[in-house]
Amino acid sequence: MDIIKKFLLRDDRITKDSYIWNMISNFLSAFQSVIILIVLTRVLSLEESGIFTIATANAILFLYIGKYGVRNYQVSDIKNGSNFCDYLIARYITVTTMCIASILYVLRFILDGEYTYHKAMIIMLMCIYKIPDAFEDVYYGEYQKKGRLDIASKCMTIRLLLAIVTMAVVVILTENLLLSLLVSNIISFVTMYILLRNTSQLFDLSGKVKCSGIKRILIQCFPLFLSGFFSQYIVNAPKYAIDLYLSDEIQACYGFIAMPVFVIGLFSSMIFHPIIHKMATYWSESNVDLFLKRFFFQVWIIIGISVLSILGAWVIGVPILSIMYNTDMREYKYYLIILLIGGCFLAMNNFFSVILTIQRQQFRILLGYSFVAAIAYITTGNIVQLYGINGATWMYVGLMVALTVIFLFCILIEFTKCKNKDLDC
Repeated sequence: MDIIKKFLLRDDRITKDSYIWNMISNFLSAFQSVIILIVLTRVLSLEESGIFTIATANAILFLYIGKYGVRNYQVSDIKNGSNFCDYLIARYITVTTMCIASILYVLRFILDGEYTYHKAMIIMLMCIYKIPDAFEDVYYGEYQKKGRLDIASKCMTIRLLLAIVTMAVVVILTENLLLSLLVSNIISFVTMYILLRNTSQLFDLSGKVKCSGIKRILIQCFPLFLSGFFSQYIVNAPKYAIDLYLSDEIQACYGFIAMPVFVIGLFSSMIFHPIIHKMATYWSESNVDLFLKRFFFQVWIIIGISVLSILGAWVIGVPILSIMYNTDMREYKYYLIILLIGGCFLAMNNFFSVILTIQRQQFRILLGYSFVAAIAYITTGNIVQLYGINGATWMYVGLMVALTVIFLFCILIEFTKCKNKDLDC
């Protein structure tokens, strides 16, 4: 234990460790479901893989309730408008709400006869699996705020790695997804407790709980929570519709071809995140010409990455996915290409939302997500019911295009205002 504690708390290369371990933890977080699905498709049925896919989609959606969009707000709270105890109590409230929402969701589908008890239990356990993600985040936000993102990232990496390995090993040994989730949850909770106990002592996390501070957090972060929640709902709307109207096997295959979509967004964000500060500086200095130059350069980068991804998927995408998931994916080649086109617009949306944030237009981001989420809720089910997986893929593209058009329109409004005010932004 002392060796692990020494590894976690070492402070001789904080900056380097922060970068490396943050990258590793983000990778594990993003691809943990992919890793598990690779195992599931070799040990269990395609139906079980489909159940796991929708369980993951639901769990991630409820995770947004637990995290509530607080992390960036907490880290940027330099003047300590709310102390750590306020953030902790607020997190207890949001995580409790997350649990209640998960239970009500599962109960609703059980009572309607749409879920078997087996499927409902897997979804519920997957939601529980995300509780440590939501709870530990408030501690890791405080660590990051105090300049120790390296500790937060190491802890997250250790817990995720143990949870993923445990789930994979138990599935292989028992061929029981339900049992593997149960054991993995226990390991995840115990690991979180041990890691937080051994690292939180390094920081002063004391303070008097103030109702005003808790209220401020919940009010200020509410728009951030809604934006994230609606964004996740829009991305997974086709999965929810497939869950209602198609089979779990089709759900699994849709999940397989949807995976490469997020690779476009991942690589695009890796490129545009380093230039956010520079673009914010250009905008604050009213240097619209340089801002536009950077803006269009990034747009072309996203298009370039998307074109390369689509060409690669056309040539080798199906063979690779077939090998990865131990499933013949040849009949899904067309849908894969369509989804990757949607992935281009997803990456564009992520970039445009950053631009709108720089322009301090977060409310317009929320309006855009709310409007498109409403469209998704009203139309996606009917489209998928009528046209199956073809409808799901084209609906995904349509939703992404709608968001892109709305966000681009909002950005152009701000550019026009700047021009009309002689660049007085």
